Amino acid sequence: MSAKLPILIVNDDEAIHDAIIKIAVDGGYQFRNAKNAKDALWEATRYDFSLALIDLDLPDMPGDEFYDKLQEKESHYSLPVVTFIDSFDTKEVAALNKLLPKGPITILSKPINEVQLTALFERYASKA
Repeated sequence: MSAKLPILIVNDDEAIHDAIIKIAVDGGYQFRNAKNAKDALWEATRYDFSLALIDLDLPDMPGDEFYDKLQEKESHYSLPVVTFIDSFDTKEVAALNKLLPKGPITILSKPINEVQLTALFERYASKA
């Protein structure tokens, strides 16, 4: 895919969601955002994305199931996916163990590192 497309931001944690959006807005990047899997999958029926930032534990769907459904909707191209972790507790390890065999995924630590995220945006996303 040669043209850069908007970013998909999917996170129900208000602080993380807002931090990612602030970085996208400050950098002038196009994005669509959702706080649950249902809304994110609806966005995926309307848009192709350059990058998806997804939560491992959405309120309406486990992260690995959401990943599968998102990749199915976007199966006509390769969608880079990023997720965030804050600890390797049992729940996060279980989610990662289900998710990692499914395909390439970038894992970043919380709190959000603006430099890392901006570098990803610069690489993949289009400016508004």
